Amino acid sequence: MLRKMIDANILVYALVEGHPATDACEEFIRRVSEKKLLVTTPLTPFEIYYVLWRIYGLSRNEAFEQAVSLFDSPIEFMRITEEDARMALKKVVEHSIEANDALLLVSCLQHGISSLASDDTRLLKACQEEGVHTEKPIDAKISQKMEMWEKEKLPEKGAQRMLLRIYNWLLDKDPKVAEEFKQATGNMKRLP
Repeated sequence: MLRKMIDANILVYALVEGHPATDACEEFIRRVSEKKLLVTTPLTPFEIYYVLWRIYGLSRNEAFEQAVSLFDSPIEFMRITEEDARMALKKVVEHSIEANDALLLVSCLQHGISSLASDDTRLLKACQEEGVHTEKPIDAKISQKMEMWEKEKLPEKGAQRMLLRIYNWLLDKDPKVAEEFKQATGNMKRLP
């Protein structure tokens, strides 16, 4: 069976309820998995956990449940060897991409996977430069909706996003203190 590598962002968008790209990503996953086996690295669930928790504001338990569900899905996880890791580190430097993205790229190159799906511009460019066919299931119209949705729903990068991370951490430790922190920061808009 043919295989297609899938990046964490496509899976995250499929998992986030109400996200503008959810339907497109779910449809893409369904359509592709009818013809090809979806594969990713064992680091992808970790990336999904952190993105759902730190960026999208899910509780640690909710993020964990979503991430761990991938192990029960039909997605295949590639084995990562020392040689793969060594090559991926080189690709991180060459293409200025994240570690798991480099592992996705190297897995394609090392294991004969000719195609990768992502919404990450840097990863898509690196794949194209390395001769790996790319697919971006999110079109320009959905990208515009995502941008507006993220501005409305997600804290801005920088201090606001950091305040949300602190709030989520406090929520796990002491919900009362977390709510005090939320009020003191004007709902994570400024330092207390």
